Order: sequence, then C-alpha cells, then structure tokens
Amino acid sequence: MKFTNISSGLIACLFLCFGGTVQAQNVEAKPNIDRSKKIATLTVQASGTASPVFTGKLSESSSENWDVTIANYGQVFNHESETKESVIAAEKAALNQAKLDNPMIPSAEKNSNNTPIAVGRSFDGTFQTGFPPDNHTAISDDGYVVTVVNSRMSYYTEDGDIISSNNAFTDVFADLNLNSFYFDPKVLYDPEAERFILVVLSGSNSNTSNVVVAFSQTTNPADGWNAYAFEGNVLGTNAWFDFPSIGISNEDIFVSGNLFSNSSGFDQVIIFQIDKDAGFAGEDVEWEVFGTDEDNIFGGAFTVKPISHGFDAGYGPGIFMVSTSSFSGGTAYLYDVTGDVQDNQEIDVFPVSIPAFSVPGDGLQLGDSKLVGTGDARVQTGFFANGIVHFAHTVNATAGYAGIRYYRMDVGALTTTSTTINEVGSDFGFPAVAPFTLDETDPTVAIAILRTNQTIYPEVRALTVDENMDESDPILVRVGESPITVLDQNVQRWGDYTGITRRHNSAEPSVYLFACYGRNESYGNWVAELVGGNANAQAPTVDFEADITEGIVPLTVNFTDLSGNDPFLWHWEIEGEGTEQEQNPTVTFGAPGLYNVKLTVANEAGEAIENKVDYINVLPAGIPPSADFTSDVTMGPAPLTVNFEDASADEPSTWQWILSGANPAVSNEQNPTAIYNAPGTYKVRLIAGNGFGNDTEEKEGYITVTDPSSTSEVSSLSATKVFPNPTVERVTVEFFLDQTQLLDLALVDQQGRLVKQLARDRVKSGNNALSFNVQTLASGTYFLVISNENGEVLQTEAVQVY
Repeated sequence: MKFTNISSGLIACLFLCFGGTVQAQNVEAKPNIDRSKKIATLTVQASGTASPVFTGKLSESSSENWDVTIANYGQVFNHESETKESVIAAEKAALNQAKLDNPMIPSAEKNSNNTPIAVGRSFDGTFQTGFPPDNHTAISDDGYVVTVVNSRMSYYTEDGDIISSNNAFTDVFADLNLNSFYFDPKVLYDPEAERFILVVLSGSNSNTSNVVVAFSQTTNPADGWNAYAFEGNVLGTNAWFDFPSIGISNEDIFVSGNLFSNSSGFDQVIIFQIDKDAGFAGEDVEWEVFGTDEDNIFGGAFTVKPISHGFDAGYGPGIFMVSTSSFSGGTAYLYDVTGDVQDNQEIDVFPVSIPAFSVPGDGLQLGDSKLVGTGDARVQTGFFANGIVHFAHTVNATAGYAGIRYYRMDVGALTTTSTTINEVGSDFGFPAVAPFTLDETDPTVAIAILRTNQTIYPEVRALTVDENMDESDPILVRVGESPITVLDQNVQRWGDYTGITRRHNSAEPSVYLFACYGRNESYGNWVAELVGGNANAQAPTVDFEADITEGIVPLTVNFTDLSGNDPFLWHWEIEGEGTEQEQNPTVTFGAPGLYNVKLTVANEAGEAIENKVDYINVLPAGIPPSADFTSDVTMGPAPLTVNFEDASADEPSTWQWILSGANPAVSNEQNPTAIYNAPGTYKVRLIAGNGFGNDTEEKEGYITVTDPSSTSEVSSLSATKVFPNPTVERVTVEFFLDQTQLLDLALVDQQGRLVKQLARDRVKSGNNALSFNVQTLASGTYFLVISNENGEVLQTEAVQVY
C-alpha cells in the first residue's frame, strides 16, 4: 500500500483546531430484504488504515502553482473489455448509420403554461481542460458551491460569486506527491457532518493509480482538506482504478470503480468502504475493500453506484448500491452492504427484473457532421429515501435515439416501476436525478439531462417526474452555442456524468445542477438552481432591433432585446462574430459581409427564437493583414526540412520570410519550404502585406535542430509544437503518440538539472496537449524532456521564459 504519513502531533493539532464531526441524529433504517433471493455474497478482500495529508489551501499567488494538465484529442479510452466494447461499437455504428441515412424530424419545442420546475440562480462554472468535462457539484447548507471537472475545481457562493476558481488538482493536492494526472472527480455534501467529500483519481497505470479521498476541514471548502491517497492496485492484479462512483451512509463513504489492466482490458469491479467520521476529524481512517472478477456475480453489470440518502437523514448500517449492464439486459442488481466498516460486514447481491433495454446510438448536432457520444447504459445517478432507490440511465428509446430510463426500486419487495423519457428526433444523455420535494414520502424528482438533435447545438434541460410517474415538459436550462468538434474522431465525447445536488436546508425545493453544453466548438459548463415553477407563467415572445444595420467595417452595432413575458435567458448567435449572453449586447463586425442574427430567449414556461437573415450589412474598407504562420514541424535532427504555412488574416498579397539559419534564408513565397543543416535554435519572421499596409509576426526560438549523432530519440512521438514560446505565464506542448504508453515528463534547466517532475503517467495515443504554468520560473531557457518508461528520450523541447 502507498500512503503519505504525517506526525501524530499534527493530527492532534488538527483535531483540536477543527474538532470532531457532527454525529447523525436522524437515521433511516434499511428495509428488510428477502435474503432467499440473493445470488451471491462478497467478502472483504483487503483492509488497513490510512493517514491524512492536510492540504488544499492554495497560495494567493498563482505563480506558486504549476497547474499541470493534459488533454488527449485523438483517442477515446474504451471503458470496457475488448469483447464487450467491440459489441457496443458495432451496435452503435449500425444505429448511427441508420440515423444519418434517415434522420427523424425533431419534435416541435413544447411551451407549457403550467410547468412545475423553473431555473432560479444560474452562472458559468469551471471551464474544463479534459475531454469530456465530467461535471459534478455539491452545495452546503451555508450556500458554498463546489464544482469539479476533469483536472480542476472551483468554489462559489450560491449566487455564483467566485470564492476560488480553476484550481488544478495537481496544485490542491501537491502535498500528496503523486506526480500523475488527475481525472474523474466526484464531490458530495454530508448534511449531518456539514462537510464536503471529494474523490478524484490520479494515474492510469497500475504503478501510478491512486484514489484520492478528501474531507473538507470546515463547511467552507477554501479552508482546506484532509486528503488520503489509496492505492488503485490494492488487489494486486496489476490494474488501475477508473470511473469512480461515490455515496455515503450514516457512518462511511463508499467509492466504487472499475479496474483495468495496463493494456486497458476490464479486470473487475472494486468497492472501497472508508470511515468518514475519522476523515472529517483528520485522523487515521479505517478502510476495507471488496472486489469481484469480471465473470462472477455481476451478470454483465459494469459500474456499481453507491446510493446516498436523498434527504437530511443518513441511513444504515451499510448502504445500498445498484448496477445495470452497460450494453443490454432486463435485470438490475441491488447490493446490500450489511454493516459499517468496523463490523463483520458483507455485500449481498439481489437481481431485480426491469424492462428490457439496450445501448443507444450517438447524437446528431447542428452545424457539424460529427456525432456526440451518448455513452452506454450503465447506471449514472441515484438516491435513497423512504424505502425506495431512485436511479436512471441512458437507453435506446426508439430507432437508436437515446432516451432516459428512470426507476423507483422498492427495496423490500425487490420490484421496480419505471418510465422512459425521450423525444422524437432528439437524443438525451447523462441524466442526474435528485429529490424535488421537502416530504420524504413524496417521490417527486428533478432530472437534469443533456439534449441534442440536428436542429440545435448540445444543450442542458431539466424536468420533473411526479408521484404518479408522470413527467413534465422539459425546460431549457442552458442553450447550446456551438457544435462539439474538439476531438479528432467522428464521435465526440459528450460527457461521462452530470452533477446534481439537493440544497438540504432550503425552505422550498431547491436543486443545483452542473452540466456541459456546446461552446466554442468544445464545452461550456453551467451551474443552475432548479426551483418550483409558476403555474401562471407564459412562454416568452421574442423580438429585437439594432441601432444600425449597415455601415463600413469595422461596424459597431448595439442590439436591443424587445422580448416579452420576462425571459431570464438570452442567447444571441451573430454570424461570424460568435455568441453573446447579455440581454442587450454590443458587437463590432470586423469583416465585410451580410450577417444573420438569431436570438433565443427562455423563461420557466418555454422559449422562443427569432432569426433575422442578412440583417447586418458590413461594407468593405481597406485594412492591412494580420500576420501569422505555422509549420509542420518545429524540431528534429539535422538536416531538418520544414514546410511553413501562411496563416495571416485579411487577405495579404505579399509575403517576406526571414528564416535565420535556413536554406533559403529569405523567401517571398506564401508557403515556403526550407532546410536547416546545422543544429541550433532559430527564430522565424514573416512580414505580410497588401495594398493597405504590412504586419510582422516573429517567433523566437521557433525551430530547434538537434545533432543527429547525439540524439537517442525514437520515432513513437512526433509532430511537436510549443506555444506560446517565449511565454510569461503558461506554455502548451502538443505532441502525437503512435501508441498509448507510460511517459515521464520533466522540466530541466540548461545544465540538465531537474526543475520539476511534471508527471509520470500513462498517456493515450493520438494528439495530446500538455500545459503547465511557468510563472514560478526565472527568465531563461528550459527544456521539456519526454521519456518512455525505459528511460529513452522521445523528445526534448526548448521552453523560453521571459
């Protein structure tokens, strides 16, 4: 086992400073289950104690934070065994092709005058650096909101005021010294202890895999965390831990996950049970682990979801968990953990019949032929109350279009009722469910969903399902602004999960959600509160005007919203100029042409759209070009052939290249080719001109030529680009890997001395972007050295810091 220890004196100090936890006062007893129906029992396979590291208070100066992140654009990791994944991929491919060949016309938007749900507070959330964002959130009774995405976390007030934003997990948990990338974060709030619990994974190899479990030291997450690192390969099967699901009982936290071999084959399901009260107090925590092999009791189930209580009370002893197959089936599995971590507990497993389901196809989207991935059919979300486990997952609703299946499982009777939520011609994905009532005997829920079709960009919606299993019309929470096209492959990651959390002490039903939507060809992240709707609300009317509709470039236009019935959301799509969210935006058009302007408005009763074609006419005026360029390579052994490409804007007609150290050293071609024969680092300058003027772009140290006689680099890493270079803040290094492998990423100085071990972790094949902050460095030249697990140097890149 690998844990980081601290002194007992520091533990004692923390306990005195922050005290113990609030013990649960209200506990719902677990219903009796007919034990004759169980099909298996799991027993503890590993146990121990873990010591905390007190961490999470970031310096006021971002220069002390390295903020190391990596994004992979070229390959989606298969969260399945090879056999199951190939079956799912083949099924999805067939469904996708059928949808592309004969797409259904999407249903008309519904505007209800009697909606039971509305959007209250809403605001921008953390912007992600991984694909997909993996949104999750929790809110405290004091109104602190924690949002997490792949690699980052932020703290807000309930109104969206920033307390601390975009904190990289590599910096929050730097004291753990894990030196691996962080991913798949989950967070929840314990209303009895009045503290947050955060789980995030680090490392995607059996040698680097860790499960980080952190307990907030107070109700304010900015006060710091008691963090514990549990070895992902705890069962010793040479596997790493992926896709965590978390839940709390009255006494413990449960973290389930999927183990994968280093070659990415599915190994088994694993479940940690950890003493949460000791974690809140900053003491050594007891933990135990359950595991099972792939072919044992799970019947094809993939991902086990621990089910927390949905209201203020805890429940126990132990906890319930549920799962379904990731592909198809007609059975859900209920797991009953029979006791707390100090008990001689087991996990009993019960099959429960549910309506048959299968995996859906992927989603169509406006503006691009790429599809957004709807994922598989594993359980995504759930809660427990009044003897009922509520849960939901994505299913094939009709003709390959994805819908949401929502269930209520009577634990005592081992029966379910369910409803399938879908729309003709639309795809729903990644549901999140929470109670939408103050009465624990009322099963009404709110469900957040992602939605897309061929007439809209990927967006966020929400609806309710009442005590009679009747669903409301969905309301618009956040309109999509663009298609999602950030990845190289045809099917884009859309999400792995969506965050939802109940505001436990609210006088009226209040649920916060955190979800992704299409923005800037990638992902935006949005926080919204769901509250009760207004039965007398009327859907908005929409109209707008501009103070000027024709003029010479650059043309500044003031738009005025003229919509009626009190919309709370405005989304302007201004052709060629992007999107705006203000009610009355001001936009400057920088290029001649005719521009369409589209406004979408929404309130709690519905939405309305106005699209004015060729509304703005921008007349031409002479402007000089804006110089820029790229090249196919920026580093390699001599002789190095480089193909330069002009990327200048505003129609240049002349080009003058100054290529120091190259042959030729000067060129007037638009896209010249040059050869560098001598090792060294060289700058490149381009002067682009037209009849209205010139502009110059110069890049210092842009080309690095190495000595072929001394290099030991191998060909598995290529096409490296460093930008901006030189830099004063952050630097990004893009590179291509021909196969997934374990890499060592280190920054050294000009004497070869280690400055920072950025990461040692498994990196996926395809295009990757490594990014880190350099503000802590003195001015000068540094080198990023990328090596494989055998110590062979794959690439060395110069990084110049002002």
